[in-house]
Amino acid sequence: MPSCDTCGRDNPALARFCMWCAAPLPLTAAIGHARKVVTVVFCDVVGSTPMAEELDPERVRSVMSRFFDEMRSVLERHGGSVEKYIGDALMAVFGIPVVREDDALRAVRAAADMREALKALNTDLERTIGLSIATRTGVNTGEVTVGDAERGPVILGDAVNVAARLQQAAPPGGILLGRDTYRLVRESVMVGEASSLLLKGKGEAVTAYPLVQLTREMVEGPPRPRPPLVGRGDELGLLRDTFEGVVRDRACRLLTVVGVAGVGKSRLAAEFAASLDEMATAVTGRCLPYGDGITFWPVAEIVGQLAGIDAQDPADIARTKLAALLEGADEGGMLFDRVAAATGLETGTAPMQETFWAIRRLFEWVGRERPLVVAFDDLHRAEPALLDLLEYLLGSSRDVPILLLCLARQDLLEERPDWLLQAASASTWHLEPLGDGETAELIEEILHGERLDPDLRDRIAEVGGGNPLFVEEILQMLRDDGALERPPTGSVAISVPPTIHALLGARLDRLSSRERTVIRAAAVIGNVFWWGAVVDLVSEDLRPHVGSILQNLVRRELITADRSSFVGEDAFRFHHLLIQETAYRETPKASRTDLHARFARWLEQVAGERIGEYEEILAFHLEQAARYLLELGQTGTEVERLIERAHGSLAEAGRRALARGDMSAAANLLGRSHDLLPEGDPRRLSIAPELAEALTETADLARAETLLEAALGTGDPGLEAHAQVVLLILKEFMEPERRSEEALQVLQGVIPVFESLGDDLGLARAWRLLGDVHWNRSSYAEADRAFERAIDHARKAGASWEEAASLRQYTGSGLYGPTSVPEVIRRCEAVSSATDSRSVEAGVLRTRGVAYAMQGRFDEGRALVRQSAQILEDLGLKLRALFVSDAAGFVETLAGDHAAAERALRAGYDTIDELGERAYLSTVSALLAHAICEQGRYEDAAMFCSLAEEVGADDDITTQVLWRSARAKVIAAAGELDEALRLARAAVTLAEETDDINMQGDALVDLAAVIEVAGDPSRRDDALRRAHERYVAKGNVVSAAEVERTLAAG
Repeated sequence: MPSCDTCGRDNPALARFCMWCAAPLPLTAAIGHARKVVTVVFCDVVGSTPMAEELDPERVRSVMSRFFDEMRSVLERHGGSVEKYIGDALMAVFGIPVVREDDALRAVRAAADMREALKALNTDLERTIGLSIATRTGVNTGEVTVGDAERGPVILGDAVNVAARLQQAAPPGGILLGRDTYRLVRESVMVGEASSLLLKGKGEAVTAYPLVQLTREMVEGPPRPRPPLVGRGDELGLLRDTFEGVVRDRACRLLTVVGVAGVGKSRLAAEFAASLDEMATAVTGRCLPYGDGITFWPVAEIVGQLAGIDAQDPADIARTKLAALLEGADEGGMLFDRVAAATGLETGTAPMQETFWAIRRLFEWVGRERPLVVAFDDLHRAEPALLDLLEYLLGSSRDVPILLLCLARQDLLEERPDWLLQAASASTWHLEPLGDGETAELIEEILHGERLDPDLRDRIAEVGGGNPLFVEEILQMLRDDGALERPPTGSVAISVPPTIHALLGARLDRLSSRERTVIRAAAVIGNVFWWGAVVDLVSEDLRPHVGSILQNLVRRELITADRSSFVGEDAFRFHHLLIQETAYRETPKASRTDLHARFARWLEQVAGERIGEYEEILAFHLEQAARYLLELGQTGTEVERLIERAHGSLAEAGRRALARGDMSAAANLLGRSHDLLPEGDPRRLSIAPELAEALTETADLARAETLLEAALGTGDPGLEAHAQVVLLILKEFMEPERRSEEALQVLQGVIPVFESLGDDLGLARAWRLLGDVHWNRSSYAEADRAFERAIDHARKAGASWEEAASLRQYTGSGLYGPTSVPEVIRRCEAVSSATDSRSVEAGVLRTRGVAYAMQGRFDEGRALVRQSAQILEDLGLKLRALFVSDAAGFVETLAGDHAAAERALRAGYDTIDELGERAYLSTVSALLAHAICEQGRYEDAAMFCSLAEEVGADDDITTQVLWRSARAKVIAAAGELDEALRLARAAVTLAEETDDINMQGDALVDLAAVIEVAGDPSRRDDALRRAHERYVAKGNVVSAAEVERTLAAG
């Protein structure tokens, strides 16, 4: 139906002038080129060849004409349209020209009714010609493109092909449903066992469901167990107050609850009715979307509930039950006749005013002894006569407590804007979406204790937008796809579930062609968009009308006003994210390409000097325009120019994200820039070092290594030098064995290259790598000096991320080296005051936390370490966040809680092991061996000792010391004292080759423990005194005091 661009109201299909304000209406456009989700039905006659052999051709034609007429009649009765005949087959589509939210159910009902209609046809054919017809049918839902042609719309897409293949795979008499079709109708059908079919032309198997039967008529509400009602306490209170007023005044009241599909109107009404218990009689009738005799269908359902009539009751039994309900009523005979006629129990008809009178008297009769609550659901679908009936009931019912509860979408007020405005005893209120906290509670209720990744949980809440049905359907779709069962390997894409797309697609299809053009342009811009941008994106003739169309869309609750980031530009936001996604999905890719590119130009013009603030948005739109051009097979100079712009914009945005330490964004943006270009394009490799660094920090180690190895063969000295350095930084995690020796050799070659090029970024990376090598060898004073040079070069290069990485390690090297704890704390304070980098702050917090623990400030230390891990997690530095587990374990060890230390270390160990990282895995394994050993579980400790020995690199001195000292304690407990002493002394010797005086003290304490088992008190005390000297020099107050207590105890 056309909408008026002046007043926004809908008008009859044939109107040329607005029935409300007399303004000219926009001419109805042809279907045009569009993308739609439709349901396709393919039906083919099985074994028509024998019939052709036995019958005269004209007789065959007559039989097939009858068959096609019968099938077409069934399809059109359900709202489908036959698109074409192919030999003995026909193809029908539901969703052309107008999408309906129940297209899939209509199609399946039509397929089932076609099967029944064929039985009747076959009875006659067997009687007249001795033959019968068998068919097989496929029904599939999916996205198609629709374009005008001289003889009607052309429908293309994989959904059509799959429907045809399903039909071919169906057995004679069978109906096969595609996966999305089944998802849309699963609550209304009974199917056989699903099967995976390898269909011709499909690379992957297609799931098919054989239809057995429809289980209920027109059921739309899911009968599966529902979670408890969440966040509707105030609304239930309002309903209860209204009901109490009805009872108190013994009057009829009408309350209309308006809300978008899925917001919970029906659920609220059901919960309210259940809460009334014995205080009232509560019944419900639902308005149907289509069918014969639907005007009083809700009344028929209500009468059936009041009289106790079952759907399976024969007509005479149903009439008997109705008569029993009305027994004793005044004018009972006439009342029975009119109600029976209105509800289909009698074939006669009655004047409308007598029907209204009879229904009013019925309600008054039932409500005379107990209050009556009558709910009319989906009232936006009601025929005008039913709405007139409700107005009549409200105005005419007397001295009986009746609450008429009407549930409707906004469509009702669009169709009937003056709905009961003048009635004092009627009120209307809107049911709003759930709040953030209520949505989170709903997700918890639906999950029933299932674990869910926090990021995925937040994404579901965001996409759900406070709509309970949307949240439920998203979770159900993810559960069906197995996405809730497996751990996420990155962000999980949440597409629009078929059920929700059907609802929203039908809603958008009700818009006029002009409104659809505007909302699609807005959808391309994003969830938030600007009036001026939409004007720029639509055609010249439509631009003067954009303002009024936007206001129409606001009234329809599709969009809402929003705060604008541009002065002088009005901003709007889609009422729900899924509305934007649905409108975008329905926009043809060719149109998307043009709109994305044009919006990018508009954004550059409007943002001006502030374009840096919108860099990622600009990059996104350029990228989308380029990608769609590539998908559509477009080539040429203009295409290449757009791809180059998109690549450059994404790369620049990615480098900025890298510089600020936002590794998730950097990996995403740089990865998209890389992937936009074809294989072998040298521009891909130019960003390999930056992309690999971001991927390393986000734990995608394998892909980072692949990128860097590819960059080594470019012949570009600077690029290859960067790739070599970043690859060696990566090898710290993946291949730590002999990395230090290789790094030292490589650095001798690349540092002169960087110096000759004046490449401060390269020098910063190189010196950071050198500091890393010294760190690995536990030469922390040397590491400090290397990191200081790295920081200096990073500042010269303006590479804030590189500076942050070196600063973070600089604070850590002080913790492990000869620097005293008080000096370490002062260094942390100085670094923290000199930078606002959150990643550096995380490193500072981690170091301070351990330093405080050495001073005995355990609670402060725990809090700081936890805060450090959280910051790194928030920044997307997944590996760095995991590495904090050793600091948490160290704090608990100092506090004497070895079980807590084990828990902290295992948290890091388990995830690191899954990622395939090896350097930290070896160290944390050795630390776990010590924590477990202190709890007396020597067999478990021995296993971790072996793992550390196996995985640890020879030049990873810390790991080499730790596994030896741990194993020494394990085998000493088993009585192997000679080997235990040898290992313990070897650990001390290795530790003393480093400047990690804290590690030296720990190794000496472990040696003392082994010596004590061996029964040599004097040598034990000597080892403890040496350990005490190291702890005092470091400022490790806790460990020094522990040694003092041990010496004092003898």
